[in-house]
Amino acid sequence: MRKLLLICCTLLVEVAAAQPLREIDAAGVSFRGLSFLDTLLQGKRIVMLGESSHGTEQYSQVKVELVRYLQEKLGYKVLLFESPMAACSYLPITKDTSAALRVKASLQSFWHTQTIVTLFRYAQQRGLMIGGFDPQFVRSPYPKLFYEAAMASQPSLVAAINHLETRVDETYTNPKLYLSLRDSFSTAYSQIAKQMEQMPLSPLQQWVHQLMAVNSHYYAGITKGEERDHCMADNIIWLADNLYKKEKIIIWAHNTHIDKVATTPRRIMGKMLTDHFKDQLYSVGLFMANGSTALYPNNVIAVKPPLKGSLEAYMLQSGYRITFAESSDPFFRKPVPTWHWGKEKQRMEINKSFDAVILVNGVSAPGYLEKSGLTVVRLMLAPPAAGRSMVVLQSKGLIIFNTAVPRFPIQLKQPLWKCLKMPSTG
Repeated sequence: MRKLLLICCTLLVEVAAAQPLREIDAAGVSFRGLSFLDTLLQGKRIVMLGESSHGTEQYSQVKVELVRYLQEKLGYKVLLFESPMAACSYLPITKDTSAALRVKASLQSFWHTQTIVTLFRYAQQRGLMIGGFDPQFVRSPYPKLFYEAAMASQPSLVAAINHLETRVDETYTNPKLYLSLRDSFSTAYSQIAKQMEQMPLSPLQQWVHQLMAVNSHYYAGITKGEERDHCMADNIIWLADNLYKKEKIIIWAHNTHIDKVATTPRRIMGKMLTDHFKDQLYSVGLFMANGSTALYPNNVIAVKPPLKGSLEAYMLQSGYRITFAESSDPFFRKPVPTWHWGKEKQRMEINKSFDAVILVNGVSAPGYLEKSGLTVVRLMLAPPAAGRSMVVLQSKGLIIFNTAVPRFPIQLKQPLWKCLKMPSTG
């Protein structure tokens, strides 16, 4: 009998075949039956959680529950979003106590929802580090604040970075002008990265260097189509091999980016990560049936009915609201149709693209946070003493960081997240 696992609408999981249930109380919410993940994820350092559309509330609800289980029971300590790496880099050191502000200042607008705000509060309380890996530019005060914090001892470089990104900010809403300047943007980022390579760099400054180097590559190939995915994979690999070395990581992204065989042309991130992490990687695609989804916060569409012989039609036979299946299921050993973004037909070899899939039956667009201006708290750093890299905050109890600075590149003795102490309020 094919093995199907259910995640109920209350985000409880049952196994179609009789299995013992396990209940865990966390943050006032109980979830049961997720213990099957203990076996599936043995030896898996990277777990990728996808979604066929960014604008589906139930995807976020299911993924938040999975993140909580992975963090509390299986020791995953890092959550990386398909969102701007520059903005998300400020999250570990920001003094902002408003979770809603942190969400809006760091993540893509697709995830500006109350569910994600709740996740950010949970992450801060539980010590789950949140970051991003996307090279795309998004208007936010956080990148500038991160550069000023990390590069406090190099004001001329901070000024150069801010001048460059101000120019990017002024042009990115004008596609013709923005693309016409891509070569100059690439050159400017490359020059900053090369200048930094001649300096002793602290771990935070290495983070800035990675941003500059990847941005240079991104703008150099921005019209090729696959460069964004290439840069996202590079950022994840760098974060996993440097700042979060040996830590277990969760990736939150669209299905096309976590597809291990790049079914969608130019969406090569999942394939690159598979080539790098090999058997340490586990990919879960999320799909939907019946209901509505948001292509953008103000553009909600009805999800098309399941196609005959499709992934959706097959998994709906379980009768469950939310169904989990391993891709080793014989049904998935041949190409099957599915809906991409709830509206575009796509044929996929599920057993090659993902290790498992989840179908959510009955979906809706999320309620988005109100748009408002962002008022952030500026992080002030004391200048480093000669020959040392010391970060001292002007507020109480946010930092423990004091290391000698070797020449670039630096190899951390412990992950950066262990060097940073998060605020206690959320």
